[in-house]
Amino acid sequence: MENKTFQINLIAEKEGGYTVTVPQLPGCVSYGKTIEEAKRNIQAAVSLHLANVKEHNKRDFKSIINKTVFSVEEFLELGK
Repeated sequence: MENKTFQINLIAEKEGGYTVTVPQLPGCVSYGKTIEEAKRNIQAAVSLHLANVKEHNKRDFKSIINKTVFSVEEFLELGK
């Protein structure tokens, strides 16, 4: 399977660290103490989420992975 890019939302937490979500994958959430850790953790979460979706046919798998979205870096560049 080719690599796909998903938009992520990084949310700075008051108590420290970052919660990260993937809007295209409801329920796919992770956390990291730093932005870099949060990004690494969400990559693992996305892989597990997609494997679960594919195995259980919970959604149309191809419609999820074929959408074109921005990477976090591209998304942040748009705001500049």
